[in-house]
Amino acid sequence: MAPHAEQCICAVCTCGKHKLCKVPQHVDSHLDAHTEYGDNYLKYSSGPRTRGKAHPQQLDWKGGAFEGSTENREKYVSHRVDPRSAPAKVQYARNDAPFDGSTTSKTDYPAWAVSPIQQRRPQAEYVNSGKFDGQTTNKLSYQTPELAPRSFHKAAEYMKPTTKFSDETTNHSDYRAWKVAPHANAHPPAKHVDIAEDRDFRSTTSAAYTGDQLPRGIPVAPRQPYMPNPVKFEGTTTNTDSFRHWDLPPPNQRAKAAYVPNTSHFDDATTYKSNYQPKSVERTARTQLAYQAPSTKFEGLSTHHADFVSPGRQTRELDFRPRVAYNAVGDDRDWLTTMRSQYTEKPIAKCPAVDWMPAERERHNDGHVYLAHHSAAATEAQ
Repeated sequence: MAPHAEQCICAVCTCGKHKLCKVPQHVDSHLDAHTEYGDNYLKYSSGPRTRGKAHPQQLDWKGGAFEGSTENREKYVSHRVDPRSAPAKVQYARNDAPFDGSTTSKTDYPAWAVSPIQQRRPQAEYVNSGKFDGQTTNKLSYQTPELAPRSFHKAAEYMKPTTKFSDETTNHSDYRAWKVAPHANAHPPAKHVDIAEDRDFRSTTSAAYTGDQLPRGIPVAPRQPYMPNPVKFEGTTTNTDSFRHWDLPPPNQRAKAAYVPNTSHFDDATTYKSNYQPKSVERTARTQLAYQAPSTKFEGLSTHHADFVSPGRQTRELDFRPRVAYNAVGDDRDWLTTMRSQYTEKPIAKCPAVDWMPAERERHNDGHVYLAHHSAAATEAQ
């Protein structure tokens, strides 16, 4: 039998996190007090409701019908609005006579003499000579090369050192900076040179500028860290001593003029309408010439082929990693952080209710949770 078997889990738990008991709380006394909500509550009869139509109690008002006049109704002015007439719609009249003329697109269209495309290679004719029973040249001349078996280098077993490393690593001592040449562009873009242009497109600042090569590592004096003064300041600063308060008059607040709409209708002509003069715009029609491919074969040397320069053999650029392998035997570091080396294991108190979690439980009528094999005994006690 487990300890605390006759107690519920809320009595066994010592950490306060195993809250499985739900004890109901009943109040047998009746509430006879009068609340403001209960005194002002109006009960309505809930009958069948039609969708889209409000209840009669939603449209009723305690004060009765409104018979006064609102401010919106008193200031409302009715304006005369002329009836709006829609413009007459133009009816389409179909012409049933046959069209015997020529359209503008067909009249202005020039027919170009285009030669047909000539194929460079004649069309191949497939000739079936039957099944091939001989031996090809590729199969006769093929010889299987003898390849040596590939050898795999077994990595050395890592031996973790027990001593602490307090020297300089091999990676740091063998590191050397490599001078890397900039990448040369094999195909520089062609520059357009105008013979009639005599400007150099250089400003006065650019023409008079002289560039100097500055050293990369400029010595900078070490900055002293800021040390706050622990002594409290009890004097008067220059800002507080020289401050004078000016008595300024309050700004003039102008009332915003209210907008008054003009009720009269404008029947005259504006200056824009009186001085308007229509002008005709001439449209220029541009004809776009179609491309006509030459029928002769090109036998000369193109500019791209004449100016081409081979970049030569491309070699792989070396990186900055050291070429020395890691030696685990000479490494005397312990690979322990400060947090791991100073860690101290501390015992954690275990709650007795933790052992109840995987076991079978049962809730009684009073809300308390007991073990399942004590349910029969608790039922008889009730």
